[in-house]
Amino acid sequence: MSIKNIQQLKQLGIFKNHTNANAKDFGRYNLFYGWNGSGKSTLSGLFRCIENKATSSKFPSSEFSVSVDGGTPITQANVANSELNIYTFNHDFIDEN
Repeated sequence: MSIKNIQQLKQLGIFKNHTNANAKDFGRYNLFYGWNGSGKSTLSGLFRCIENKATSSKFPSSEFSVSVDGGTPITQANVANSELNIYTFNHDFIDEN
């Protein structure tokens, strides 16, 4: 099982009300780049939530929907039951280890 795309982000950092508008699906390898403040760390935080099977403590009222191949989309409501195994190396990982 792998992440196919991000369908929706609400109240998650700079993503106040983002919906997927014709964005390409993720590939095997993906590179996120952009200016400071453009949302790269916020996206890695979302992936960290999926890894930890928990909602974001930084954005407790956030909503998200992440499509996965061969499964039910992962949302803030069902992230604890997600069977997707991913690993995220970001500042949160460094702080915890």
